[in-house]
Amino acid sequence: MICSFICNASDHLGLWYTKDNNCVINIKKQDSKYFGKIVWLKNPYDKDGNPRVDINNKDKSQRDQSALGLLILKDLILHGNALKSGEIYDPRNGKSYNAIIKHVDGQLHVKGYMGFAFFGRTEIWNRCNSLPDIVNRSNKLEICNNK
Repeated sequence: MICSFICNASDHLGLWYTKDNNCVINIKKQDSKYFGKIVWLKNPYDKDGNPRVDINNKDKSQRDQSALGLLILKDLILHGNALKSGEIYDPRNGKSYNAIIKHVDGQLHVKGYMGFAFFGRTEIWNRCNSLPDIVNRSNKLEICNNK
């Protein structure tokens, strides 16, 4: 409960399951900013058996970019117990939103919004201690350093 008010910067770092447990995001700090990439997908292939790509990206030149390794959190800065002032990218619709990520009781409350945060949508992400053990290793991106 104390973490609701006081958080270590490292509390946001590491592997996190998204709300539907269909992917894992690895959050890292680079210099004074935080970034997050997709490092595991439950379903890494599309219906035709091809690796999933960023098909909904508004930039057509980026649509063949692999979903694994896709940067979805960028330029976030730690303010108190929240990461703010950055963006979250939603590959389901190809849109980027302002982002606020709060660490609350061992979970991340991830909010994406346009304009005012009050009108945004919040998802709960849960800590992932290790990448799921899948027989086919091609659905996970190797992580050299979790923090």
